Amino acid sequence: MNMPRARPAPLRVNALMVSFLFALLGFVGFVCSLWLPAKVSFTYLTLLMIGYLAFEILRFSRIRPSRWLVNPVVLSSIFVFGLPFGITNALYFLPERYSAVLPSAWLGDFSGMDKAMLMALLAAFAMWRGYYSRLGGNMASAVQGWPPLSNFLRRDFEVHLPVIGILVAVSLISRLLRIRLGVFGYNSEIDQLYAASRFTEFLSLGSSLGTLALAILSLSYFFEAKGYRRTRILLGVLLVSEIAFGLISGMKSLAIFPPLVVATCAYIARGRLPKWVLIVVPLLLMFSYRVIEPFRDLRFMDPNFQNRSLSSIVDTLEVSTSEEGARFLRADRAPLLLEVAKRLNLTLMAAIAIEFKDDGRLTEEDPDFLRNILSSPAFAVIPRFLWPTKPYEDIGGWFNKTVLGRSFTNAVGMSPVGYLYLAGGATVVAAVFFLIGVWQRVLAEGLLPAGSGGCLLFVSQLKVFVLMPTSVYPILVSAIRTLPMVGVVQWAMFKR
Repeated sequence: MNMPRARPAPLRVNALMVSFLFALLGFVGFVCSLWLPAKVSFTYLTLLMIGYLAFEILRFSRIRPSRWLVNPVVLSSIFVFGLPFGITNALYFLPERYSAVLPSAWLGDFSGMDKAMLMALLAAFAMWRGYYSRLGGNMASAVQGWPPLSNFLRRDFEVHLPVIGILVAVSLISRLLRIRLGVFGYNSEIDQLYAASRFTEFLSLGSSLGTLALAILSLSYFFEAKGYRRTRILLGVLLVSEIAFGLISGMKSLAIFPPLVVATCAYIARGRLPKWVLIVVPLLLMFSYRVIEPFRDLRFMDPNFQNRSLSSIVDTLEVSTSEEGARFLRADRAPLLLEVAKRLNLTLMAAIAIEFKDDGRLTEEDPDFLRNILSSPAFAVIPRFLWPTKPYEDIGGWFNKTVLGRSFTNAVGMSPVGYLYLAGGATVVAAVFFLIGVWQRVLAEGLLPAGSGGCLLFVSQLKVFVLMPTSVYPILVSAIRTLPMVGVVQWAMFKR
């Protein structure tokens, strides 16, 4: 069963009108930031961000009504900009009694926040312009019409089930090895992460095969390929397994991501989200917070905890679900919705990063942000055992220690906007997000319509547009590393 193949049609939009309107409103926001109180201009820019993204998404849903919700540019608009720089900014206007849940280090001073919002608006605008650009359309057409790729990609959604077993086995072995080495999720040891860095990249790729197998089974089931009833049982078992490993990792995002993969594949196949996702994902989110928060405290406080033992990790997770584990939840813990909003918001951290650069505090000892972006193709293809001095991806730790001045070991995200501003100011912010928009269109219109193989390649790249890494360049690293691997997998997995 094949996906319908469609040629990328030009997006008929009045880009000049949108550009002029946005430029005018952005200029008004800039003037407000100069003359009005910082809180007023911050409020204006937040509302402008929400309004602009809503306008772009609604317009896009009308000109591209088919499967628009899973389009990368829409997902990034929601998860990279709309939530971190828009809706969750409501936290800064909460009454004083909610001070415990306010973004860390914020003391009610809005100075600097307006510039962070301006940069975020610039990034969002550049991303949409990149998506609508002629470059994006031409590249999407070229990818979709390239004969070698068309001949290589599978069309049918029926799978070779024995190959699924191989993927799951490699994923299981990789995860168990990571646990044994002390480099799995929140159970990792900092020193061991550096010591084992020469081969953890390969173990990480191996671990991701479990999620890839989940996507393959989901596509086969929802496109109702031959044998899909038998596939449903395997899909359920693998989904539970992926959620379980997400909980074991101590990372809430990894526990919630598997059902989102299944829901995305259902949406691609049927053009609508399954109703169960509206129930399962919120319940799983609440359960993850209820289990993982005390687990993270217990793993450090329990003298008998062994981070390299699967049984010890599982036992600690079981304790975290009991009344004993509930004691480790903070007494002043805010409602779940506010806790989630606090984790999602990135405005303050972006403002701190921007101010750090504007104050001239960057030194030669700090990471070379721009070079890391330009060197990302080399990072992707040259393994660490051949390049021992390859920089480590520890931007969150650097930001926490150097910029925030904290002594404890932790990683704090400053948002892609903050990172790109450190790399070269507004010019780099706009240029990189323009190219991200171009790449998003290539994925959406060059790969998604190309049968089972194209769908799998498309799904394999979606995560970075929902959980966009702070340093941004892993988007290119992920594409260079995973697309060839997924290409081989789809060729071996799907029948002709």
